[in-house]
Amino acid sequence: MTKFESENLIEKYLEKEKLELYLGEVVKANRSFNLYSRNLKINDLRIMAAESLIPIELEWINGKCGSILDIGSGWGIPAIPLLLSEKTTDLTFTERSQKKADFLILLLSRLKLKAKVIKGETGFHENSAKYSIITLRRVAIDEKLARAIRRAASDNAYLIYFGPGLPQELFPSAQAVTYSIDRLPTRHLIRAEVF
Repeated sequence: MTKFESENLIEKYLEKEKLELYLGEVVKANRSFNLYSRNLKINDLRIMAAESLIPIELEWINGKCGSILDIGSGWGIPAIPLLLSEKTTDLTFTERSQKKADFLILLLSRLKLKAKVIKGETGFHENSAKYSIITLRRVAIDEKLARAIRRAASDNAYLIYFGPGLPQELFPSAQAVTYSIDRLPTRHLIRAEVF
């Protein structure tokens, strides 16, 4: 098992001022948009932002990785920290909730970040662009979503999944990294080829 400390990841990959601006905007917006559980505190959000950087630490994402598609972007985890790290500049968000998608557009503007936001349930499925990396955080993957991921994937693309596991029959090449961050319970990050 690999152990990470959130503050070490943040210090290594993010400017603290930009992270604080991002988290401040999210906390303010949560009152209106219900972006995350109200039981979470600011330190929990910092840990989630740091956790988003683990694919960089594992060298799964770097400055040469190509375009990234984040499915179910919500309040921008893992996509916003990836953009703030400057290890990618070609990132597309997808969010089926119109309100959350509009918030992401506003957030990107306030953070002075450039990225595309695909709104609505059908937007992602109708998108014809191809991506080198597709990220998901705790999104349930069924056969329909797996087909959409394959359609969106370029040659030699891979999926990075923050969650407990991927269906083996849909992603047979999955490789899991078991880790802990800030002594929280064990978690899994999975990388799988998309074919």
